[in-house]
Amino acid sequence: PTSKPTSKPTSKPTSKPTSKPTLAPYIAITTATPTTTDTVSVSATMTMDGLDTSAVTDNDISAIKSGLAAVIGGVGASDITGVSVTDASTRRRALLGTAATVSFTVQVSLAETTFTDASDLESTVSSTLTSVESDSSTLIAEIKAAATSTSKWDDVTGVSGTTTVAITKTPTMAPTRHDDDSGSEKQTKESGLDSMVIIIIAVGAVVVLGVGYFMTKKKSSVSPA
Repeated sequence: PTSKPTSKPTSKPTSKPTSKPTLAPYIAITTATPTTTDTVSVSATMTMDGLDTSAVTDNDISAIKSGLAAVIGGVGASDITGVSVTDASTRRRALLGTAATVSFTVQVSLAETTFTDASDLESTVSSTLTSVESDSSTLIAEIKAAATSTSKWDDVTGVSGTTTVAITKTPTMAPTRHDDDSGSEKQTKESGLDSMVIIIIAVGAVVVLGVGYFMTKKKSSVSPA
């Protein structure tokens, strides 16, 4: 044969890539949004025997707040809201005469009081009203001290039929942030696999070019027949 073998290849394999693969986005997990307030409330009612609803004024409403705050420990007059006075049932009036039902709400901030939760507040209000049912003299005296007109309160003979209900749940704890460790581990493994694939491709390219060079060199060393 007259044809000459081709010369050895001059191109060199490209070097392996130097850029590192980008990591997957960082992921953080948080708990559900907490309750945005630490305010808890308790609604309550009591029947005041001898109180004429038609004679109750705005000043009397304020006096009732002051009287309740004086007997309920840890509560101020500003914590007592929604005070309303309505006629007691017809049956009760027929049996005992004039009576009125007083409804109100006790609302406090846990951060600003010694109460631990709604149940604690409800327990305090309930026990206080139970004591008032047994002896209402202190409550009536406190109301009279804050009222501008006391004659209607002189007719009140006692308190009965008290009820309390917690109407606000205890707030949830603030959210806690923690890293997704399993996600981070997965990211590390995936990054390692990507780097391994790139290295294998680069090594494979070097091997192929080397084999080609070797075969060409072998042909050039064979003498013509």
